[in-house]
Amino acid sequence: MPQSILAKPCDKIEIENILKSISKNLENLSTYTKEVELKVGDLVDNSTIVPDDTLASLQLLDIIRQSLEDLSVLSNAIGQHPHISTCELLEILKLDITRQMVLGCPVQNLDTPSQKLNSVDLF
Repeated sequence: MPQSILAKPCDKIEIENILKSISKNLENLSTYTKEVELKVGDLVDNSTIVPDDTLASLQLLDIIRQSLEDLSVLSNAIGQHPHISTCELLEILKLDITRQMVLGCPVQNLDTPSQKLNSVDLF
C-alpha cells in the first residue's frame, strides 16, 4: 500500500473509508468461508451416514458465512451512504440478528445447530 494512503496517528478518521475497507474484508472472509463450506460439503458423501455434530458444524459454517455477508452489506451501505435510513438498511439485510443490530437491540448469541442438537425438548 502506498505510504500516502495510510493515515497518520493524529489524522482525523475518514469513517467512510474505514467502513468500505471493513466491508471489503468481510466480503473476502465470506467468500473464503463459502469456499471452505463447499469443499467440506463435497467431502461428505451422501451415501454415508454423517454424524450429527458434523452436520451441525457445516450448518454453523453456513451461518458464519451469511453473517459475514450481511455485515459486509451493512458496513458498505453505511460507508457509501452515511445518512442512510434504518428502513433502507433493514430492507437490504438478510438476517434477523443483523437487523436487530441496526435497531439497537442487544446482540444475542447465535443459536448454533450444535446447541439445538444438544437441547432437550420438554413437553
